Amino acid sequence: MSILFRFALLCLVAGSTLAQSYLPPCPPNGTWHNCHGTHVRPDGVTYVGEYQNDQRHGNGIEYWANGAIIRSGLWSNSTLTRSYSIDASRFQLNVHSQGSAFPTVDPGNTERDRLRAEVESERNKRKELEQLLASTKERDRVAAEWDTERRKRQELEAQRVVQQQPSQDLKRKAHALVIGNGAYPGSGRLDNPVNDAHAISQKLRSMGFAVTTVTDANRQKLVQSMAQFRRTAAAADLSLLFYAGHGVQIFGTNYILPTDVDQTDPAQATIQGVSLNSVVENFLPGKTKLVFLDACRDNALQRTNDRSVSKGLAPISAAEGTLISYATKDGQTAADGVGSKNSPFTHALLEHLNDPQDIAVVLRKVRAKVMKATGGKQQPWEYGSLTGGELVLSAIRPK
Repeated sequence: MSILFRFALLCLVAGSTLAQSYLPPCPPNGTWHNCHGTHVRPDGVTYVGEYQNDQRHGNGIEYWANGAIIRSGLWSNSTLTRSYSIDASRFQLNVHSQGSAFPTVDPGNTERDRLRAEVESERNKRKELEQLLASTKERDRVAAEWDTERRKRQELEAQRVVQQQPSQDLKRKAHALVIGNGAYPGSGRLDNPVNDAHAISQKLRSMGFAVTTVTDANRQKLVQSMAQFRRTAAAADLSLLFYAGHGVQIFGTNYILPTDVDQTDPAQATIQGVSLNSVVENFLPGKTKLVFLDACRDNALQRTNDRSVSKGLAPISAAEGTLISYATKDGQTAADGVGSKNSPFTHALLEHLNDPQDIAVVLRKVRAKVMKATGGKQQPWEYGSLTGGELVLSAIRPK
């Protein structure tokens, strides 16, 4: 037993001797080779020990920032190859000792610096966001001013009265399809669409249009009339559609309703009704197309609980050269006209269609008159745009 005790004591003394470094301190500059020094990492972990070729090599201790020992022993190429206890007094944690090439990292200061950096980062992010929001608002303001200025220029240009006479070709190639549906069953009946159709037909003929008039058409008659118009007006430069009657939007698609449609069944309406897009694209020939829809009347389909049916008509995307005018803004209903032979929209069209001005000015006059007549409850609206300069309908003279 005494032999074992003496052997253990000898090993302990030998270990302490091995832990003591007889190497010189590492220089402040240059390569750390066969020397002992202190290296503090940014996270506060510190190595105190021997170096060779700038690598941890020999005996050394690694400390936490608070001074607690992490590990110690024999190092080779910065890797701990054999772990054993080393007397901390041999390699003391003293970052101010000679040979220390790195600054001391105070854990308290490090945490404060980290928090300060986070606060500064958040402050910068907030500042950038505020600047972005401010620039967005400014951009929107400038865009709104530009849009207002553009509209003013368009209005001034549109108000210029065109004095030139129309060409002979335009006289012969202006065709109109006028439809008035009022004889719907039950509560769906409308009083004025047929009157509206006859009055508009008479007005357009006096302006030089070749007019096809259709009234109280069921689906068969409606489709046949459209197909016949397409053939008759095949050579038209300008085609015009006027429709007065019931119309509805189902799942965002607008339908013209014939008189025999079941106004209590939205699914049937999509089959019996005629898609407005289909009419414009397939049955109106010519490069220039005008559509006047007095079709936003209140109807039984809109009073159902079916979510597919929405109030009024849906906004429509019109192809180039097509201008579509609703009797009222999308999603709203138009009046049929109480105590009058014509609806407010048709009455305004009859008054202004023949004005010697561009169609854009004419429609603004129509809008103003309808809004005044309805106390602002009904506001006509247009979709699409025309090309090729101004279009003055009054320039189309009788043949």
